Amino acid sequence: PISEINLYTGPVSLAANTTLKFRAVDNVGNIEAVQTREYVIDQAPPTTTAIPSPTARGDAEGDFVFFSDSLLVALACDDMAAGSGCASGGTFYTTDGSTPTILSNVYINPIEIRDNTTVKYFSIDNVGNQENTKQQSYIKGSSGVGVLDPVFALLMMLGAMIRFRSRRNTRIA
Repeated sequence: PISEINLYTGPVSLAANTTLKFRAVDNVGNIEAVQTREYVIDQAPPTTTAIPSPTARGDAEGDFVFFSDSLLVALACDDMAAGSGCASGGTFYTTDGSTPTILSNVYINPIEIRDNTTVKYFSIDNVGNQENTKQQSYIKGSSGVGVLDPVFALLMMLGAMIRFRSRRNTRIA
């Protein structure tokens, strides 16, 4: 016989990760096998990262300067191993300076940046936990007189060093 303490009378409230075991008995006394369900209580919001970011290439926190005509920015959501997972279609962003809401652009593909732009963004996980809005600024560097793309400048210096060394080692007979 089933004791009164084990009798289901309504929803079970869980405050922490729980393994719940249960079984049912019908009106004539047939008892099913014990069922087991794992419940994970997810109270932590996901974390979204904009890629590229200054720290991803070893720079200090701050603006990301780019010198190409455009830059593709990806938003990556992570809800850690114990989380419920990032919601599909649950990353939202703006590029006009406004604070994003769930009615803002839904992130699907990398965002093309052509000019100075601040991307503001946040994500929601599968149980509705929402992270605080984050932002990353992208600054289009000038390729005008006096300012060179750092990679281009490095390649020019290396090329000049190689030419100088090859001329020094050439002997005239």
